[in-house]
Amino acid sequence: VANLGKMAKDIILLMQTEVGEVFESPEEGKGGSSTLPHKRNPVSSTLITSIAMRVPSLVSSVMTAMVQEHERAVGGWHAEWATLSEICKLTGGALKQSVDLTTGLEVDAERMRENLEMTGGLIFAENVSLALANKIGKEAAHELLENACNRVKSSGTHLKDVLLQQESHSVAPEYY
Repeated sequence: VANLGKMAKDIILLMQTEVGEVFESPEEGKGGSSTLPHKRNPVSSTLITSIAMRVPSLVSSVMTAMVQEHERAVGGWHAEWATLSEICKLTGGALKQSVDLTTGLEVDAERMRENLEMTGGLIFAENVSLALANKIGKEAAHELLENACNRVKSSGTHLKDVLLQQESHSVAPEYY
């Protein structure tokens, strides 16, 4: 349930207008906003997230009921029954919503690309540094990337272009 909750929370964040990378399916009567007509509300994701928030306290109840006298004392195991049933129902509901959600999820790949490119390639700096470390050493790679990132910030040039212009190190294009 926690994993489903994490997925749903990520989808909620990715559906925000300013991100706009994924959207729940536009089913009739589901997710529309009367006050914000451009917005599609994350109905399934909201349900999954609310379930993921409820289940840990129910698990806590089961864990508390584990400490019992003798052989499954009166009261303790009775407390588990309703709690386990509720956990199973909630888990089933989260799974059903997740299947519906992921089956109909719309992904805007172009918007994802635009969002990645907003950094001028800086989002890839760590990966490039790690790849270069194998070739020129960790410290040299860190220094090269630090200088390149500063040039990107000051010039607005893309990181890939800055690295390709480096004359002192042979930086192969496959690292970007």
